[in-house]
Amino acid sequence: IFSRFGVMFFADARAAFTNLARAAVLGGRLAFVCWQSLERNPWMASPLAVVERHLGVAAQPGPGEPGPFSLADPAEVNAILDDAGFADMAIEAVSRPLRLGDNLESAVTFVAEAAGRVAAVIQEAPPELRTRCIEDLRTLLSAHVEEGGVYLDSAVWVVTARRVES
Repeated sequence: IFSRFGVMFFADARAAFTNLARAAVLGGRLAFVCWQSLERNPWMASPLAVVERHLGVAAQPGPGEPGPFSLADPAEVNAILDDAGFADMAIEAVSRPLRLGDNLESAVTFVAEAAGRVAAVIQEAPPELRTRCIEDLRTLLSAHVEEGGVYLDSAVWVVTARRVES
């Protein structure tokens, strides 16, 4: 079973991973990548701060709700997988700069139009606030332009486990 940034959106992670374990053969492997905490992901935290400053809304789900950072706590991930019938869990931290675009304008467009809930909140904003958000995003991202693109730090967990009898 493999997932790249999908399992964080399970409405009930325990039930979902239990169903996945049941579907896997004994000894079957699970591997997924999920985001570490928002604080460890400036690629999202920095634009989120801009949105919250202008719009006064939290653009991310609350604690315990499905969302990009719902599996950020490795102890909780370990407990969920153990309860579901997985063993031999390994959770590896990987941190890398994340390229948001080839250049400043493509990075601004990505964040404002495609970066998940942050983009949705911007798109739903009244035009004058949307314009201010985008101007501030451009200012924020301009400080991160490097050769080859616009980069901000990111941090993920690479999680692996094996299906055992439960």
